[in-house]
Amino acid sequence: MAEEDRMKKIVSMPQQEYEELLANLIVKYYHPGFDEIQFNLRDKNRLSLMRFIVMLNAKFKATGRVVPLLKIAAQTADIQGGFVLTDGANTIDCTLATLLQNDESLLPV
Repeated sequence: MAEEDRMKKIVSMPQQEYEELLANLIVKYYHPGFDEIQFNLRDKNRLSLMRFIVMLNAKFKATGRVVPLLKIAAQTADIQGGFVLTDGANTIDCTLATLLQNDESLLPV
């Protein structure tokens, strides 16, 4: 399946499945200090924030890692989907485009 088709399929996933995917990716790619998450405007408005935070905390606890004090950035990122982790000066690019380009097995079909 072409990268663009996979992208469309992922961003149109049911909300809870998409939130689950984002939470799994955040837990996988989080590094201490990168405590701010930037989403695109669509995803930021789409997230059920309380459910997402509870899910994210549970996933960090399940890995035995310390649950970080993450915050959703006020500013949004100009991306199709996924997120960007930032420490204010540096970023970790976890956009769907980058993840699909680097290792498409990371994301569901």
